[in-house]
Amino acid sequence: MTIVLTILRNLASAICLSVFLLASLILKIGPALRVISGVAFTVTVIFVILKLVGVLHWSWLWVLAPVWIVFAYLPLMFVAGLVIRHHRSQLRQGHDL
Repeated sequence: MTIVLTILRNLASAICLSVFLLASLILKIGPALRVISGVAFTVTVIFVILKLVGVLHWSWLWVLAPVWIVFAYLPLMFVAGLVIRHHRSQLRQGHDL
C-alpha cells in the first residue's frame, strides 16, 4: 500500500511540475520581473513537491504564497513607479515639493 501511495505522490508531483512549467512558458514578462517570478516559481515548485510528498504540513495558502506574493508585488511597484514619475516631473517643472 505504501508503494502505491508513493507512486501516486510522485505522479501528482510530476503533474504539478508540468503545469507550473507550462504556466511559466505561457507567461512572458519583463526581464526584472522574470528574475523575481523565476525565484517564486522555483520556491513554489519545491513547496508543492514537499507538500505532496508529505514533508510539509502547511496549508495550500502558504505553499502557494510565493506566487501570490509576486502578484501582490506587481501593483505596488506600478503605483510606486507612477508616484516617482509624477515627483520627477514636478521637479523638472521647478515646483517645490
